[in-house]
Amino acid sequence: MDDFAFKKRLSYGTIFIDLETNKPLGLIPTRDSAEVTKWLLGHPEICLITRDGSRGYAKAVHDASPTIQQVADRWHVLHQLFEASKKAIYSCIPRKWNASSITVDKKVETTLAQESDSVPWNRSEERWQRIQQSQQLFSEGYRVATIARKLGVVRNTVYSDLNQTVSPYEERASPDTA
Repeated sequence: MDDFAFKKRLSYGTIFIDLETNKPLGLIPTRDSAEVTKWLLGHPEICLITRDGSRGYAKAVHDASPTIQQVADRWHVLHQLFEASKKAIYSCIPRKWNASSITVDKKVETTLAQESDSVPWNRSEERWQRIQQSQQLFSEGYRVATIARKLGVVRNTVYSDLNQTVSPYEERASPDTA
């Protein structure tokens, strides 16, 4: 059971859909709980209803038969979970992020700076060594597929390596530092 708009903000109705066949069972041109109760009384075979959080629908179903089991529909359960998660996260994080309010130990800051400076160079150096090795193997007469297998890379990487003429580190240097 769910409501829908004939014309948004002006007129609404209620639709009843069979959960097993996904086909409409009924349609009433209102969301009025008395009308919903009346429709439900005409269908005593209904024993389970999925619905949104509407108190009007809850009352209508209970008035029709207190034995009808009411469960929240999937969309509303997920929506409520999302809203609760968002509320929990917002309660932990300040509304405005102020980087100056974060204190970092100078020893940790120095270590992080040294690591970040060395990592790109090490990767570039490793890449440059692989490029030189690819070019050496190719000059010795090895096929591209064999070089790729030996170095553990794909053939396109070997083709790129063979066209490389300068170190990747030199290639990335900005005009200021070059």
